Amino acid sequence: MNIKQSRVFFTIAVTVFLFIIAYNTVFITLNPYIGARVTNDPNEPVKVIEIEPGSIADSAGIDPGDIILTVDGEDPHNYDLVNRYERIEQVQSITVQKSNGKIEEFNFEFTFDLQTVFEIIVPSIVATLVLYACFHIYKTNEKGLKRPSIYLIIFLLDLSVAYFSGGGATRGNLFLRYFNIVTFLSVPILFLQFIYHYFLDIGKVWFSKWFYKLVYLIVILNVFMEQIQFINITVLKSINLFSFLVLYLYVIFLMILGLKRIQYRAQKYLIKVLLLSNGIAITPFIILYVIPYALFQVHIFPPIILAGFLIIIPTTLVYQFLADKIHDIDFVIGRLRYYFLIGLIPALISISIVALTKGENPSLYSIRLFVFLLIIYIITFYYKEILDSRLNRFSEKKNYQQSIFLYTENLRKANNIGQVMDELKKTIIDITLVSDIYHVEIGKDSDILSELDLDIVEYEEEIKKCNKAIGQIIEVGSVKRF
Repeated sequence: MNIKQSRVFFTIAVTVFLFIIAYNTVFITLNPYIGARVTNDPNEPVKVIEIEPGSIADSAGIDPGDIILTVDGEDPHNYDLVNRYERIEQVQSITVQKSNGKIEEFNFEFTFDLQTVFEIIVPSIVATLVLYACFHIYKTNEKGLKRPSIYLIIFLLDLSVAYFSGGGATRGNLFLRYFNIVTFLSVPILFLQFIYHYFLDIGKVWFSKWFYKLVYLIVILNVFMEQIQFINITVLKSINLFSFLVLYLYVIFLMILGLKRIQYRAQKYLIKVLLLSNGIAITPFIILYVIPYALFQVHIFPPIILAGFLIIIPTTLVYQFLADKIHDIDFVIGRLRYYFLIGLIPALISISIVALTKGENPSLYSIRLFVFLLIIYIITFYYKEILDSRLNRFSEKKNYQQSIFLYTENLRKANNIGQVMDELKKTIIDITLVSDIYHVEIGKDSDILSELDLDIVEYEEEIKKCNKAIGQIIEVGSVKRF
């Protein structure tokens, strides 16, 4: 794209994005989440069969088994959301017959609660970070957006819209429902599309473009199945989630394949950063909601809360833009593994003890729990000391501070300047994204005193000029290079 086309694309993309965000926010505000799933049998009364924990229906005192008599003063059998989605949403009031025969009327209005935080506040933060990241990408492409930049912008906007539209989709808004299905399932595909074009641009692509083009059929298939009236909404939801799981595993497989195929450290660094940020952001949603619901129609945590982890993806990108130094991703991954290994066994022991020590006396239960947890913490710290000594703190093998310490230790063994330079080159290559380093000696008159390596002979003239700029600071954005 040239500069004018890039400006038009970016303006349209951001305008549509802001419109969807504004529409969804207004809709959520006007229609509080009730969280009641009901039966849909024309010959039977409409009964509540499930109440979302923490929802307005839960706090109002509506229970499973209650009979819905009216919805906004009308027969619930005539209510569209009951027939289509088997849910009570987008209503101002309902009349309910309790299990004891008592008839109660419930009125619903917007309240600021935890649901609001995860449906408006957190998605708004994600949207703000996404807009900043997109604006930064747009501004850094001064000659016009390239394809990788375009797909990265689309991916980020799609990610934020998928999160934001989830709140409206759960309330039965038909437009937001379809929009959410398309954007939600497109997240892994657009991510794969960005990866393909990024590495195609530098000539290092390792999979065909058909790998991402064909999987768009999964999105089309899910939208088509939404039109089939006789398929139960619970089954449709399971199909949507299972499709996302398949796409997610598909992308992970291709990314891991890329780590094996790509040779250059800088490109491997990018893949690892993207794998880590996307893995941490999406894996909790996969493990704690997608898999349990797709297989057993239950969830461990509500999806709107787990989706809050998506904030990690734009945050990571923004941090990469603003950071003035390179961070070793292998060190971060190693530390996460280390913490996981330390926390896994105590967590399993703790949950087992909590389950086994339950009793009728709350005071005795609290005392037992305190004693057991104290013992677990003591064992955990001892266990950590053993890991530190046995594994030599493998999570810090590439720590910058430790690398400098090892470098100064190795300098004591050096007998000449050649050994010093070899050790310095080895240390820099180990802890940075530099692929290789060459040592060149230059005289005061710009004469090259050392023999040039064949790989850098073509840069001889540039090398001769470098002694004129020693100590000069070159500013690039907010990063200063010496």
